[in-house]
Amino acid sequence: FFLDKNGDSLYTKWVGKDYFHYFDGWSGLFRKYSKGGFYLGGSIGDTAGTAYGLLYLFDENGDTLWTKKYGNGTDFYAFYHARETPDKGFILAGARDIGSNTQGLLIKTDSLGNVEWERNYGGGGTEYGTMVLPTVNGGYLIGGETETLPCSAGATDQWLVGTNSSGIQQWQKCYGTVDDEGNALPGYEFSNGDFVFVGQWAYNSIRWYP
Repeated sequence: FFLDKNGDSLYTKWVGKDYFHYFDGWSGLFRKYSKGGFYLGGSIGDTAGTAYGLLYLFDENGDTLWTKKYGNGTDFYAFYHARETPDKGFILAGARDIGSNTQGLLIKTDSLGNVEWERNYGGGGTEYGTMVLPTVNGGYLIGGETETLPCSAGATDQWLVGTNSSGIQQWQKCYGTVDDEGNALPGYEFSNGDFVFVGQWAYNSIRWYP
């Protein structure tokens, strides 16, 4: 939706095709691109239940310049967050099903959306990468949630993974209490390399969103 300064509609653009389910990810997946236009990540599911990750690039008027689809036709792929990288490419965080497990997913592309590398993170259960933050040392910080690296008796915990510039895992940490936590969202990196993040906390079956 393109709006004027008063919030009134100027025009609307639609993307997609019939008989497919589209998911546009979480907050932060639609962003201004430094070379002009906008980019959007998400996923698409077909009628057979197969899901692919998606990346769109639009011009300033919202017209589609190109669309890229990511996946192998068998496993579930989805993107929840995207960022532009210093080389004008894109870094996409999400999740991928591998057998009976779901693992955190990170894909790096060039400026045309072509895959440069793909990495998976996690153990033998369920992890989601719901946000990614490029770091000052050239690596990436992935935030999300885990069920297979429990810090406590809770079913889910907040999860952070630090990688180098090639997406190779350098460390991982989880944070939690006896309650359910999830979706660690990296918000800011300080000049000394420290981070601050926000997340969710479920207390007495009520989810709080700091």
